[in-house]
Amino acid sequence: MMGTISPVVYRRSQYGHSGWRIAAVAYIAAGVFGAVALGILLGSSGSLLSTQLREYGHLALGVLAIVYSLHELRFIALPHPERKRQVPEQWRRRFHPFLTAGLYGLLLGMGFTTHIPTASYYFVALTAALSGKPLIGAFVFGLFGMARSTLLWPSVARFAEPHQVQLLINYMALTVPIVRQVNGFVLAMLGSFIVFTYLVNI
Repeated sequence: MMGTISPVVYRRSQYGHSGWRIAAVAYIAAGVFGAVALGILLGSSGSLLSTQLREYGHLALGVLAIVYSLHELRFIALPHPERKRQVPEQWRRRFHPFLTAGLYGLLLGMGFTTHIPTASYYFVALTAALSGKPLIGAFVFGLFGMARSTLLWPSVARFAEPHQVQLLINYMALTVPIVRQVNGFVLAMLGSFIVFTYLVNI
């Protein structure tokens, strides 16, 4: 994604540096929109569940967060359902650059349509669904979409040469184990808090 929507791609085109800004805004706006739309859908779906089922669901959410923290920390291996492919590369040749940026942002904002790097995505999705409220679902998933899409801007905004983008991509690949460890600790703490709160309120 960083190699597709960056100043490097637009620097010698008819759009110039302003084209990069338009593409980045389209990407971020579509990413947030896709996340909010999915959050509303999940929150609406959760509203169909009974109050008792949602309460048990919160307990299950806490337990799953703890269990999947062990998966993230590489103590155990658990199913990690996802779509292995990323966004369609051919869209770059088929559509206008700004439309392509928006479509990429939309898919990545929703999350489930592309590769899911960490198990925290499922935690966010279940939280939105178990809220049973479309607005809460939109807020929770909207934050996810914003956090995921806005990382693009500070990451590549100053890059002027293709090799700089590739160096960043290589660097980010090296940080994946660290990100997963941090994610594992966060899931463990949140899961423990949810289970503890549930047990105290019984």
